[in-house]
Amino acid sequence: MRSGGPLTSPSRASEPLGVDKVDRLLRGPLSEPRVCLVDRVVERAQFRRLDSLQVGDGREQVEENGLVGRRHAGNLSLSLKRQQKIFKFFSFAFQNDFILPGGPMQVVGGAVVVPSVRKAVEIGRKRGALIIWVVREHDPFGRDVEIFRRHLYGDGKEKPVSKGSKGAELVDGLTIEERDYKLVKTRFSAFFATHLDGLLKSAGVTDLVVVGVQTPNCIRQTVFDAVALDYKSVTVIVDATAAATPDIHNGMHFTNIFDMKNIGVATPTLLEWCGDDA
Repeated sequence: MRSGGPLTSPSRASEPLGVDKVDRLLRGPLSEPRVCLVDRVVERAQFRRLDSLQVGDGREQVEENGLVGRRHAGNLSLSLKRQQKIFKFFSFAFQNDFILPGGPMQVVGGAVVVPSVRKAVEIGRKRGALIIWVVREHDPFGRDVEIFRRHLYGDGKEKPVSKGSKGAELVDGLTIEERDYKLVKTRFSAFFATHLDGLLKSAGVTDLVVVGVQTPNCIRQTVFDAVALDYKSVTVIVDATAAATPDIHNGMHFTNIFDMKNIGVATPTLLEWCGDDA
């Protein structure tokens, strides 16, 4: 929380310069802004209340109601800014048992997109996103696994991505950093029987970006659930997702991408999504 009184104009220090005052000052054509201190004029609808304080380089920066104020050596300058999207970045199932050759649950197309996922995660962090690593970690006896997979668990069985196993770890090159979040799921959708929706909505998240494996299962079901739960924007980076075999990847992968696009999901390539950050 910032300290001190409300942000004020240098010419009228006693009058708070909040949204209402700015709204009055900006009435009239936007081509004729009436505040000489405003660097950029945006619509009032873009304002969002923010109570934060950042200190650096000897300057105090205060954000309030979409206004950015900087105080330095007794001077005050103001600007209006558009709010950045509040979004989370999901990476699915890049665990050894899903990616490494010979793994019990290998998604053959997965290894190919690991570099793209690494790049997407890098850009997501650069943009201030919280990276959520969505993983499976199952009971070694398969008691929390779908019925059709329970034959893989128990004494002497492969026990894919069982909790604490090497197979449940992320593949080399992908790392859960200190500020990242790890979500454990036991079904295809990251929203099914998890606290994910509550976590996101309590943090004010409206926009989701998804990468991972595999497209017809975890990606599709999570994305459809996100749309059903009314997240404002859902994006799937098409070349940072993959399916189990080349035929599925090249055929069913893009069929699923087509289906997701038809329900309003954005489907850029990695290069398109990265833009100037690439």
